[in-house]
Amino acid sequence: MSLVVRKAEKHDLLKIQRLMARAGAQDTAIDEQVTKFLVVENDEKAIIGIAGIEKGKKNGLIRSFILDSPTWTAEMSIEFMDIVLAYAKERKIERIYACTKGKTPLFWQLGFRQIDKEEVPIDVSSLPHYQRTIGQNVAVWSYDLKSKIS
Repeated sequence: MSLVVRKAEKHDLLKIQRLMARAGAQDTAIDEQVTKFLVVENDEKAIIGIAGIEKGKKNGLIRSFILDSPTWTAEMSIEFMDIVLAYAKERKIERIYACTKGKTPLFWQLGFRQIDKEEVPIDVSSLPHYQRTIGQNVAVWSYDLKSKIS
């Protein structure tokens, strides 16, 4: 099976919304941010993974990191997250944050560190997705992209 990772386009919106609905994710503002997402397509051009990035002044927030495929592996998850991190670095983001529900070993395995909500900088804490998410019971993760080797 071959996978293609590409930037989302406006015509992908409905497919992304369906994937999010299947995953139980509720993100009402995706329509205005769809072109800031990366999508993963399988051989049949079905979208089986997504990740969005909201950018603050110098920091960013991963949003809606969703993988949906019976053939998805841990190795594929790591590869996709590496692509997401490279994309964030390409966008001149110095530190990336993520809010997750439950245990997420993927972030820990990739070198993210769990932080207190009080440690989140204002340029991330003021982002719309962070504001919608932080009221829920979530863990906050941080990763320094400046030290990531290109």
